[in-house]
Amino acid sequence: MIVCGTDVTVKTQRASIDAPEMEVTGNLLVKGMLTYQGGMAGSGGNGTAATIQCNVSVQGDIDATVTVMDAGGKVMDKGGNSNHHSH
Repeated sequence: MIVCGTDVTVKTQRASIDAPEMEVTGNLLVKGMLTYQGGMAGSGGNGTAATIQCNVSVQGDIDATVTVMDAGGKVMDKGGNSNHHSH
């Protein structure tokens, strides 16, 4: 265990952590690109589990258990087309 009462900086060309499980108890800020290979799962938040402030590109299908609407309130189908009515 490493315990420190102040900030810690590790500066190196590459760092690896080899552990079957990891837990971060506070906020985690990634300033570079976040890349993952084993899938992604999440939950929680204050009413919203994820907020993305940018464009999102998806290569593959999106499966939703609720109705998906665009910013104008139009229902979107699997192909990204609205059914031309609002909710």
